Amino acid sequence: MNKISRRRIIQAAAAGAATLGFPAIVRSQPRQLVIGGPGGQLAQTQKYIFPAFEKRYNCKVLYDGGQTLVNAKKVQASPSKPPFDVVMMDEPGTILLARDKLLEPLKPSQVKNLSKLAPNAIVKDGIWAVYYIPAISIGYNTRGLKEGLGSWNDLWNPKLRERVMIPHPKTTQGAHMLAMAAHLETGKPIKEAQYDLDAAFRKLRTIRSNLLQTYLASAQASILLEKGEAWAAAGFFTTYVLGRKAAGVPIDMARPKEGSFALPKVIAKVKNAASPELADAWIDACLSEEFQTVWMREFYGSPTNVNVPVDPSLIPAKDLLFIDSEWHTDRIGETSDRFDREMKV
Repeated sequence: MNKISRRRIIQAAAAGAATLGFPAIVRSQPRQLVIGGPGGQLAQTQKYIFPAFEKRYNCKVLYDGGQTLVNAKKVQASPSKPPFDVVMMDEPGTILLARDKLLEPLKPSQVKNLSKLAPNAIVKDGIWAVYYIPAISIGYNTRGLKEGLGSWNDLWNPKLRERVMIPHPKTTQGAHMLAMAAHLETGKPIKEAQYDLDAAFRKLRTIRSNLLQTYLASAQASILLEKGEAWAAAGFFTTYVLGRKAAGVPIDMARPKEGSFALPKVIAKVKNAASPELADAWIDACLSEEFQTVWMREFYGSPTNVNVPVDPSLIPAKDLLFIDSEWHTDRIGETSDRFDREMKV
């Protein structure tokens, strides 16, 4: 997307959105809040969250939808006058921004709902917070695979020749695929196996005959899965798959016996934000019971506010597999180059 202008106004969403509770803030702040967030979350956030927030603070919320690393680069390119007040992204993006000291630590006095989060949802002493946690496993086409998938090893079944898609290491989900491949190759627990990249690539090389493609853009891969050209897509997550399933699309989410991964969705305040008080208020809203309930319902992720019960149809965060995101982020270049060399299809 072109650099967002603070003069642009995103159309107000539909009236009648649920009213949320927000803390009071000073009224003298600039009346625009600019968020850099996932494009796929815009429609529901516009509908259910923007109206109440804008009314409460007499402001406009502008939203620039983009991929995590793209939005991170936008902040890195203009640190003194950042394009966003708040970023909502996957952890690799906040890891990079925190290293460049481009994030402002969250303060409990200004973001009071931090006190309601599970302890592991507040990261690096509040540099960012996890606001909900979808699950990553395998999306599959229910017409092609009527009985579903019971194991990650099913992706290697010869019956799936040229029907499988896996994520490239440049995607957030790429690290999870590498970790699982290493686990399947070695039999070691994920926490230990994830660091064995040689084992991961030994296992991945044996899946090449089953690959329809590797993917960088989930949106393009999803078209192939929905049409049935692909039967299984590793690295897909509940937000997309269960939402499309609810819309009547013939896809579903596998729950492999080895487990599903956590995909923490994080939120952070950008240093030198033009609207710092609105940024605090927005982050606080994201962590509130009301917002988290909407998030769970619309995006099929486990809440991090301990006062919100997890929907029985979802996997609670405590039952998901977590990887060392920082370690994998440091090796994106290395693993991407190796993947391109060894996984040509």
